[in-house]
Formats: sequence, structure tokens, C-alpha cells
Amino acid sequence: MKTEPTEAIDLKALVNYFELNRYQKELVLNELETLIKNQSSPKIKQLEWEDTDMWYFKAKTSLGLGYSITEIKGTYIVHFGDAPISWEKSLESAKSAAQADFEQRIKECLA
Repeated sequence: MKTEPTEAIDLKALVNYFELNRYQKELVLNELETLIKNQSSPKIKQLEWEDTDMWYFKAKTSLGLGYSITEIKGTYIVHFGDAPISWEKSLESAKSAAQADFEQRIKECLA
């Protein structure tokens, strides 16, 4: 479970506590702000697709289930586990749909 801080941290006051020159304080403050920003919007890795056949592709995830794409008569069907989640006109758009779904599921876990 993600917990929210009860009060905001005054980064400038924190940096001013240390005996640093003005340039060092600016560097530390920028680094802290970057770290906090990156923590609230983590980078989600790209799915790695494995070509198993000319009409079937799969990508494993750490969610316990993986994604697969099956091409049937020019339509690419994207599955998460056994559940179809999208029907696309191209392989690239199918991979993009799977990536977007994966990112949404990860973000929901972090919320």
C-alpha cells in the first residue's frame, strides 16, 4: 500500500540546514527535486516481444500473466493472459496497445 506524506517537506529549508555554498545548495536542491519528481512518475520498461511464429507474438511480464498478439485475417488480437483486450489493424499498433495496457496496470498498482 502506498502512503502519502502527512506534510510537505520544505526542500529549501532542508538544504539550508547544511553548510554549503550557494552553488552547492542549488545543485543539491535540483538533485532532490529531480529525485522526487522521478519517484512520482517512474519509468516503466518496454515489453520485450518474442517472435514465436509468423502470426503469433508474446511478451512476458512480472505480473504473472503475459501479453500475446495473434494475427487472424489481417486483424491483430491483443490478449492479456487469456482475455482479449484490443483488436488492431497492424502489428505495431497491437504492440503499442499492449504497452499502453501494461503501463496502465502498473500505474494502477502504484496509485
